[in-house]
Amino acid sequence: LLEAFAKTGTTEEDECVRRSIVFGLGHTRRKETVHPLLAIMNAPENSDRLRATAAVSLGRTTDKTAVKRLLSAARDETLPRKVRNAAAMGLVLSGDLAGLDYVFSALSEGPDWHIYGCALAIGQIRDRHAVPRLIEALKHPCFDVRYWAVQALGELQDPRATEALEELLSEENEDLRCRIRQSLAHIDGTLEWQERIVTD
Repeated sequence: LLEAFAKTGTTEEDECVRRSIVFGLGHTRRKETVHPLLAIMNAPENSDRLRATAAVSLGRTTDKTAVKRLLSAARDETLPRKVRNAAAMGLVLSGDLAGLDYVFSALSEGPDWHIYGCALAIGQIRDRHAVPRLIEALKHPCFDVRYWAVQALGELQDPRATEALEELLSEENEDLRCRIRQSLAHIDGTLEWQERIVTD
């Protein structure tokens, strides 16, 4: 894949190929891809989308060096927004606790666009240790944070979230209420909530 990347040009079509290759490198989860991916993420001459793809792929490697660099990138105010948000996503995908700490703290401290990026990221959490923090995120004033926390809790299927999700059913937004019912159906594993999704 790295050889194929080196042979690509600079046309729009090449850009698509380059992003696909970088995406594929992340899915190999091989440690030898870390330094090439870091070089791609850090190169300002690369497009923001390519650099962002590299950041997400770095997270998939779960490499400690990659996590440290992603933490730096997520905090770096000189980087493009797309790259910083992708670094937050990479941190979640890495499963690293320090990465999760950053993403949750940024939900209350970051600018709106980064809060949104971190909200998308928490929707990908698949670690049950994060359930209490996801439950707390259900109280966040930002709709996107609440929505993606609901999504993650449904995927995790942890009964500890049931009461908090049921309390959130008073939300005005129908899309969020539907997502809550879907998550409750995942957690409960019975037809009750699935029937409510259809009939409500």
